[in-house]
Amino acid sequence: MQPFLFRASSSLTRPSCGGFTSTIAVSYSYRALSDRADECLLKNKFGEFYKRFYSAVSGDAGPMKKGAGGGEGNGAIGNKSSESEHQVTPTRLPPDKLRSVRKPSFISKEAILKIEKSTTQLTSRFLEHDRLSRELRAKIKQLSTQRRQIHKNEDEAVRRNPESEQEIEDIKKSLEDEMALLDKTLVYISTHYYDLPPESEPEPVSAADISLDPSKRSQNPIFTPYMSPFPNYSTSPYNSTLNQSLLRLLGTRPPPPALIARICYNLLNSPHPPNVQTYNILIERLTRVRNGSLAHIVFRNMLEGGLGPGGKPNEDTVVRMINLCVKTADREGFERIAKITSERNMARWWGFGKNRTAKTREQKRRGKLTLEALIHGAARFGKAQQVRVYTRAMSRECPDDPKPSIPLYTSIMRMWREMKEWDRGLRCWRDIMRRDREWNRHGLGMPADIRAFREMLRLCRVCNKEEIRNGIIRLALERGFEESELLGRLDKTKGLWVRNTNKTPHIRGMRRETKRDDVEILGSLEEGWEDLEPVKKLDAHSASSRSSDRVNSRVWHDILSRRMREVRDDRFVGRNLKDQLKEHHRKREERRKALKERSFQDQHDSSSKAGLEG
Repeated sequence: MQPFLFRASSSLTRPSCGGFTSTIAVSYSYRALSDRADECLLKNKFGEFYKRFYSAVSGDAGPMKKGAGGGEGNGAIGNKSSESEHQVTPTRLPPDKLRSVRKPSFISKEAILKIEKSTTQLTSRFLEHDRLSRELRAKIKQLSTQRRQIHKNEDEAVRRNPESEQEIEDIKKSLEDEMALLDKTLVYISTHYYDLPPESEPEPVSAADISLDPSKRSQNPIFTPYMSPFPNYSTSPYNSTLNQSLLRLLGTRPPPPALIARICYNLLNSPHPPNVQTYNILIERLTRVRNGSLAHIVFRNMLEGGLGPGGKPNEDTVVRMINLCVKTADREGFERIAKITSERNMARWWGFGKNRTAKTREQKRRGKLTLEALIHGAARFGKAQQVRVYTRAMSRECPDDPKPSIPLYTSIMRMWREMKEWDRGLRCWRDIMRRDREWNRHGLGMPADIRAFREMLRLCRVCNKEEIRNGIIRLALERGFEESELLGRLDKTKGLWVRNTNKTPHIRGMRRETKRDDVEILGSLEEGWEDLEPVKKLDAHSASSRSSDRVNSRVWHDILSRRMREVRDDRFVGRNLKDQLKEHHRKREERRKALKERSFQDQHDSSSKAGLEG
């Protein structure tokens, strides 16, 4: 039981030698933290842990019994004699330096208990999914063995009884149908979220039946409820130990055996609770190894309180969920996330005096990562119009880097290749070469990689452009790429057990309407959206620079046509929103009339000039 006692003091001080007792550690910790932390909070933490620990121990091995961690010389915390013998005097800082030391922000006890409960539910669901997957694989293997055995003995059985041929064929067909059904079930529960079937409640048994019938007494023993000592998170601030362990575990390819059990072990035995970054790591890495259902479970657990009170997902979580929807060919989930990201407007009331009638709205800017993920997902699902919309939004909302990157251009070019659009694909390739020249001249961005050249070669092959294809091959060889890499298969070394059709969706043959129930949880993002990037003031690219009437007209035309809300402008603070819209609509109509009259006058002048010349 020494590991449990050592764990109790691990959140405070970890002794480097086995000769230290927990009494020294506790005494030192009480004295060292007397001026910086609440002593009552520390006592409550120890009490909660030992309440769990001694509930798992039988009544004979109580806390005051010898040999159970409560006697002398066994490192008992309640040993008064050893505590009086080993007095540790900690070094105290001077008063001036003590004032400059910043006190750590501890997490409340209620939040820690809620996080522990949520982590326990998450690990239980992980282990239940692992058990179900292993049972399905074992059943598929058993049916495959039976089918192989029937196929092996088919000739001999038909030779003995010619009439049994039809019966054998029916058996083989039934085995194939059952295997196909189990395969589809395994693929679905590995990539999509699903609910576990409700457990059947056991029949109630009276105490008289248990006391009289010895068989029922053995089947339904009376015992006290067990409280697991893990997880036992501390109230200290977060650290990166758990995140680094998960990165090392999920970074190996192929994945190690017993992956889910190891993830649960890290979550339960960590001294610090998980944070937003921990959940983001789990979603991203589980998506890479094609465990989409576990990633959905992690996301659902995060929304249901896995981060504690006040904890909400951030922009990295949204990007990883978009990637998860793309990898699992979840069109409906992607559309819901895209709709949520497009409605990121926050209402603000600007009151003046008693009557607060001036209402405006500030538009939250989407980050570059979110827009790139949306463009990549729209290209994977074949939504060319959405790709154009998000590309324009990137140029408007990301003035520092308004152009897509080369990997994003490669994804767009793949969409044009699957649609057999040669002109648009060639235009995308020219954009890639333009970004490549920027990198060669100024060192901005990144150069064209092997995947961009391979995608362009595929586009040339699909559209029957052999001359341009030969030129692309010569250009790639001049850049230093090998011919085997260009024309062969890339060695990805992923070591996964899924086919290529399960990795990314294909545009051909994809149904427009899908009916799935695994995306209902995505609607909860609307409730936890406020902790994204704070509202930024409109920069020089959008609203501050009123250099030309054309830019101003384009901005307000987009706002009115897409039924967007008013963007806050300091010149119109305190005025009614309806009056602002009317004024800008009037200005736009006047500008249109002026342009129309000017074009009509130009046509009239040109016609009169032609008449005079004739």
